[in-house]
Amino acid sequence: MEANFQRRAPGRTRVGSIKDSLSPKGTIKKKKQDRKTKERQTQEISKLNVLIGRLEDRDTQQQAFATLIECFPGLGPSTVKEVYALIEKNKKPGRSSTRRMLVLLIAALCRCHPVQSAKLLPRILSYTCLRLRDKHAKTTDACVILVSAIALYVLPCPTISLPDAGSTTQPFEVVAAVFAKETSAVGEAATRCLCGLLRPVDFDGVSVPGPSTILAHASRIRPFFKNLLADIVAKMDGSTMFATFSSLFLLLQSACLLARDAQEKGSFTQLGDDFAPYISSIYEAIEDSFQCGPRDNWMLRKRGLELLTLVLDVFALQESAWCSTVEIAKEIEFEPSCSLAAMIRFLSSAKLPFLLQWRLNV
Repeated sequence: MEANFQRRAPGRTRVGSIKDSLSPKGTIKKKKQDRKTKERQTQEISKLNVLIGRLEDRDTQQQAFATLIECFPGLGPSTVKEVYALIEKNKKPGRSSTRRMLVLLIAALCRCHPVQSAKLLPRILSYTCLRLRDKHAKTTDACVILVSAIALYVLPCPTISLPDAGSTTQPFEVVAAVFAKETSAVGEAATRCLCGLLRPVDFDGVSVPGPSTILAHASRIRPFFKNLLADIVAKMDGSTMFATFSSLFLLLQSACLLARDAQEKGSFTQLGDDFAPYISSIYEAIEDSFQCGPRDNWMLRKRGLELLTLVLDVFALQESAWCSTVEIAKEIEFEPSCSLAAMIRFLSSAKLPFLLQWRLNV
């Protein structure tokens, strides 16, 4: 009897615990826990709101910014939307440094909580365009970092809220369209954001992400990469609006750098293969901009030379196995008909031989 009682006791206890959880007493306990959780979240949001407010004060903004960056990885998924709302409500901060920090905070949210940020993408893009209209150099740099974070962490998410997009539209195309519309309002700042979408930078705004991150990004962006190259070259072919070439050269530099990074860091040669067929057209556009473009547009000429030397370095002068796999590089014999040889002759005759001394013996 005693043994039977001992065997039945655990069962009776379990049944009792189930009844307790279903009883009004168990419901009250759960409500108390939920209330405590909500109070804790409210306190956390209040604390973050105070820190965001301190970004307006020159004496406290650096410490407040550092504290916020440290707090973001530990945020709960349910609080990300509320934290973003606290940042977003600052439409017209008085200090340019505050605007820059607010943009960087959104970039940190995208990096730490990409799934939740993907649901806020239309609002994030709208706020980015608002900050671009400030036309402040450091704020624009922060916007490029934010767009880079979107490209690396938000766009890979399976569920993304896209602004004014059909079901078949690719995420990269939608984001690019947003900044293309802003070109008339903010000029080249929007082009720089497109460069950040194409070739993302890390949170410091300079360094390139690691090999696995670059490889994943190159694989995802390739369809957009191919379409963008075709569109850029089509805009330049036969055009006499050489003043518009400067921004296009900047985009082509980013495309060329991405192809190089993908090959060097991830052995991903497909982007180089996509870029190579356009080298001849790119050279012709650079030559035309020098011969027929406005003489006082020094930025156009500077970017043309930078793009030309970059293309030569990546596709013709690298002593690597990649050059042998790229079709255009097979003409590296520098015959008279070779476009690469023509580029070298043009660059040599541009009265800027110092650009070649480190690479070529001409």
